[in-house]
Amino acid sequence: MKPLNIELKTRKDEAATENDLTQNHTKGNSTLSNCITNIDSNDAESQRSRLLEHIQRFGSVTTIEARRDLDVLAPAPRMYELRHWYGYQIDTVLVYQQTDCGKAHRIAKYVYRGNGSTNDLFGGAA
Repeated sequence: MKPLNIELKTRKDEAATENDLTQNHTKGNSTLSNCITNIDSNDAESQRSRLLEHIQRFGSVTTIEARRDLDVLAPAPRMYELRHWYGYQIDTVLVYQQTDCGKAHRIAKYVYRGNGSTNDLFGGAA
């Protein structure tokens, strides 16, 4: 296996601190003006709440946005739970979106369609 050759770029006069790196990444590159800054918890319930609030307000969220702006690193399981445990109708559409590094990735975009009864595998109401 070939090792990764990644160098941390620092200022000439001082080394970058962890705080500098966090502030530059999360605040400087956020596409949402209301990026969450006071997250109390990262348990599954809190992550579901943040995702649900966001898609109800804005209509959709991508994997990249969920990770960067909502601090939900694995949005797929939370969306599964919202769909199958709580009955929210959320579609998954595959789209291409650039990361903050400028690379395009094929990712999930979750589109909110409301809260109704879920269907079983055979198309009937659950």
